[in-house]
Amino acid sequence: MSRARVIAVEEAREIDWQEAARRCPNSTFFHTPAWARVWAQYCGEGVSATAVKVRFEDGVEALLPAARKSVLGGALYRYASSAGAEYGDWISETTLKPEHSIALHDLLKRVPITLRQNPFEDRYAHSDIAWSAKAFTQAIDLRNGFDRVMHGWSASHRRSLRQAGRNNLCCEVAASRSTWAEYFELYRAAVTAWGEAAQTNHDRRLFEMLQELPAGTTKLWTVRRQGVLLAGAICFYHGQHAVYWSGATVPSARALRPVHYLFHDALSDACNRGIRWFDFGSSGGIEGLVRFKSGFGCQNYEANLFRRRGFTSRLADRLRATQIR
Repeated sequence: MSRARVIAVEEAREIDWQEAARRCPNSTFFHTPAWARVWAQYCGEGVSATAVKVRFEDGVEALLPAARKSVLGGALYRYASSAGAEYGDWISETTLKPEHSIALHDLLKRVPITLRQNPFEDRYAHSDIAWSAKAFTQAIDLRNGFDRVMHGWSASHRRSLRQAGRNNLCCEVAASRSTWAEYFELYRAAVTAWGEAAQTNHDRRLFEMLQELPAGTTKLWTVRRQGVLLAGAICFYHGQHAVYWSGATVPSARALRPVHYLFHDALSDACNRGIRWFDFGSSGGIEGLVRFKSGFGCQNYEANLFRRRGFTSRLADRLRATQIR
């Protein structure tokens, strides 16, 4: 298959990046400069938010959001699309044809980069890209409305929801910093309990930064009983996509089914807002978690990884290893 002709490659201005993320029908919060800035600030010195814009001869434009990390004192750079190992990949207001996708992927082969496939783009459906690692997310298509979504829950999950309804639970969105602080303590306890199997291990600073994100992009859902926090979940929102990014539950409260209660309200809210996708995220290969999410009616969508490490990056690793020794 022929490749579309690239006529310009340049670093995108933030205003162009923001507009590209807004106009792309399949972009997620992880494609926005807001997410990249938060991650760069959290990681600290040597990491910055950046985006590359490509223009084709036929007038089509595409943009790649990324985090850029300097190595060897800024002599070299490595890229991640997107920041924090979340969904990246090219975004465009225009539906990219196969010849555009081939040309864009060829560009990626020239730089040290780790890229996670956007599961809500189907441009790779019939491609022969050699992914470095296979992965998937689990999501629900909300287009048929909330009643159909609830019909997709397993019988076991519906029973758990009915049980939760009898337990005097209260689900609401956090409106204060103190609630975020409570959730962080719950999250830290969950990380400790998971041990080496924990999928994330973020410190308090990141959660404080998330509270400062633009209005409407972030919600901390909470479930309480008699004022006591039992469960929480952080969700990000952008365009047609909502994603469950972080969650934690008091272990002794699981029998009260607060998680089922929480997702019932979060899904209802997403449907009312006209959002198409509710994304439960990757489960890191934990089969029990995959089965649990499937009970909400989730389907699997590919979110594969592409890694390309240049000679200079490998040399940097060797030099660093020599210094350590």
